[in-house]
Amino acid sequence: PVSSSAEALKPASAASGYNARGPCAVERLQAAFDPLLDAAMALHDEAAGKEGIQKGVRELYCKLKDGELPGSVQEKLARFVSALEVRNLSEASSVREDIIRTTTTGWVEGGTWQWTLKHLVSAAESVAPAETLHTAPADQELSAEMAEVMTALSRMLDEARSSLDARRCDDVTKKLEELKAALQNGFVMESTRQQLTAVVQAEDMKAAQKCLQQ
Repeated sequence: PVSSSAEALKPASAASGYNARGPCAVERLQAAFDPLLDAAMALHDEAAGKEGIQKGVRELYCKLKDGELPGSVQEKLARFVSALEVRNLSEASSVREDIIRTTTTGWVEGGTWQWTLKHLVSAAESVAPAETLHTAPADQELSAEMAEVMTALSRMLDEARSSLDARRCDDVTKKLEELKAALQNGFVMESTRQQLTAVVQAEDMKAAQKCLQQ
């Protein structure tokens, strides 16, 4: 039997680098998605469709907790949730399409988390937004190691300004700001953190620029 109970959809905790305080925390997604689940499942007459909604949500929660989604996808998910929370459905649909382009080859199979996002948007058309939105925690402080990396990257940029044109300098400066925000929000995976540390230790400005572009 298919149950619409939100409790049944809560994932087991997983040991990973998952940031439980970030904008893509499962708690935040649950706060936005749980009120929509009944309406999303009601879009389907067959049990398979209803079960697909549950399966897709569980899959997304597990992928987040297991650290399987890169920071760029998490950033898009955070924007999707923000739009869904205030029922800006055109924006939510646009971000979902961006997620599809990023995470699939264009074909979205039923029951996947990407498929479920579409049905949550449709469900939101008939469900009023919550009076009180989930409040995401403030940006986290950088770890001592990452603070040192950011300081070193800024120093490397200052030293390289004479060899970079103004446009390139502005671009790298912007990327550094985006990197800091991504680090604070938990959107940077451990492998990328290690890569940044190695680049700083090697004092390789070209490699640093390449890393920031990724």
